[in-house]
Formats: sequence, structure tokens, C-alpha cells
Amino acid sequence: MLDRRGFVAAALLTGAATARAQPGGQPIKLVVPFAAGGSTDLVARIVGEAMGSRLGRAVIIENRPGAGVITGTNSVARADPDGTTLLFTTVSHAVNPGLNSRLPYDSTADFVPVAHVATAPLVLSLHPAVPARTLQEFIGHVRANPGKVHYGSAGVGSVLHMAVELLKHQAGLDVVHVPYRGAAPAMNDLLAGHVQFIIDPISTSAQQIKAGAIRALAVTSARRSPSLPDIPTFAEAGMPDYEASTWNAILAPKGTSPDLVAQVNRAANAAVSDPAIIGRLEQLDIIPVADSTPASTAAFIARETERWTAIIKASGIALQN
Repeated sequence: MLDRRGFVAAALLTGAATARAQPGGQPIKLVVPFAAGGSTDLVARIVGEAMGSRLGRAVIIENRPGAGVITGTNSVARADPDGTTLLFTTVSHAVNPGLNSRLPYDSTADFVPVAHVATAPLVLSLHPAVPARTLQEFIGHVRANPGKVHYGSAGVGSVLHMAVELLKHQAGLDVVHVPYRGAAPAMNDLLAGHVQFIIDPISTSAQQIKAGAIRALAVTSARRSPSLPDIPTFAEAGMPDYEASTWNAILAPKGTSPDLVAQVNRAANAAVSDPAIIGRLEQLDIIPVADSTPASTAAFIARETERWTAIIKASGIALQN
């Protein structure tokens, strides 16, 4: 089985091969508003390759990171609605409207939802020095030490940040946010003990958990993770209403024809229904969503936007107002 570095290399190579192997028809540019090599990029390459083979067109990944996904997202909002430019987005698309009132695009009006392709559960992990072995013990520890427990995130508005804000809101916790420029430096400072906990995608935490470098307390999925079968869910650990994850969806620029949207939706659903693709995604602790429609994707994003906007307002956080 490939380790994560091998998986990254394989995904990059197969993505390039897809563009070369399918020269017929105008290529589809799938914009990923994150840097190459991250989990969103890997999922986009896996799904894009499989979609291309079904559409008979090359699907080329274009990484356009910057400004908390705004740069890449805005490029798609301004693209021609001819089906050749699509956005491969995450929960950040639902978070940003509540976080930033000066977005250069309207996250609803400027896009046509195409498909909800995957979800990625998270895991709450501690530095081993924290004296807690269960979620309830950790909550008790934080309540006994208000304002003294620090957590790391990939930046204001990142899923790592918002997941803890939700936990704070539901459990009534007083913890200190330490934002970093990405998940990797946040994890590095957790390993060094500079922050005490993190809520991070399972795919990026599992290796450190298995090595005993950090201690996992609960996963956010409805079922236990195959990668971490001994770690309870939040529901099992006493918080049945806690639900946080990142996810992946495909959006098109407004004005894209329903026929084109339907074609891409069918290709996306077929791609993530393929047992081979399911296996590759499961290696990354990604759960495929193989039955979405444009309407169900729109409803899902609307619910996510409403939910995270409420948490943002309750927490009083904002980038720009």
C-alpha cells in the first residue's frame, strides 16, 4: 500500500497523464483553490481523472491558492459558463460568506451547484501532556483551566478553526485560538506542545496518532473510522449533536446550461461509484457521495452556509466587515 507521499506522487502523475491521454474534445479546467499536494488537491485529481474518462475529455487540475480560497473561487465566478471551467471546493465556500462581507463574488448567485462528491471527517487530538483520555475528561480539563488551553488551526475560517468554534459553542468552553498559515505548521506546534489540541482531517492526523505522537479522543463521523477503529465518535463520547467535517463539491459559473451541469453531475456520480475510486478515496479517509444531484448539492451548501454563519455570528469572528 502506498504511503501518503507515494499517494501524492501517484496522483500528480496520473493527473498529468489524463491530460495527455485524452486529447479529443476541449479540456475541462477543474480549479482547486488550494496548493498542490494537499488533501483537496488529491481528491480533485482522483475524481477528475475518473470524470474525464467518462466524459471523453481531459480534466486538468489548476491549483489557484490564495486569500483563503477566494482567489481560485473568484476566477471561476468570472469564467465563461461554457462547461470548460469548474470549481472543486470545500466547506470554506460555506464559511466565507459569514466570515467576509466583502467577497468579490456571491457564493450563491455566481455559481451553479453541480455535484457533492465527498466528505472528510475530522478527529480531535491532544498533545500527550494534556491529562485527558476521553472527550469528557478533556472538556472537564478545559473548564477547570479557562483561557489556558490553546488550539492550532490552518487560519481564521479554516475547517480546523470552525470545528473548534462549534465545540466551544456546544460545550461552553473557553480556549485560545492560535491560527497558522496552513495545517502543517499547526500540527508541528501540536507535536512540540506549543498548542494543546487540534481538530484536523483524519487523513492528515492518522499517522501521528498511530505513532503515539498525539492522542486522539473522538472522530466527527457518524461511524468509527476504519483507520482509527479504537477511537469513538463524538456521539459515542457523549456529544451526539456535534457534527463537523470538510467536504468536496463541484460548482460551475452562473449561466452554465442545465445540460452541461447534468453531464458533469452524471460523470461525477459515476466516478465516485467506481469501486477502484472508492478504494483510493478510502485510503485518504474520504467518504464518497455517489448520489448527489445539482438540487441536492445546492440544498446541502445552503444548509452548511446557514449553519456556519450562525456559529461565526455567535463566536464574533470575522475577517472583514
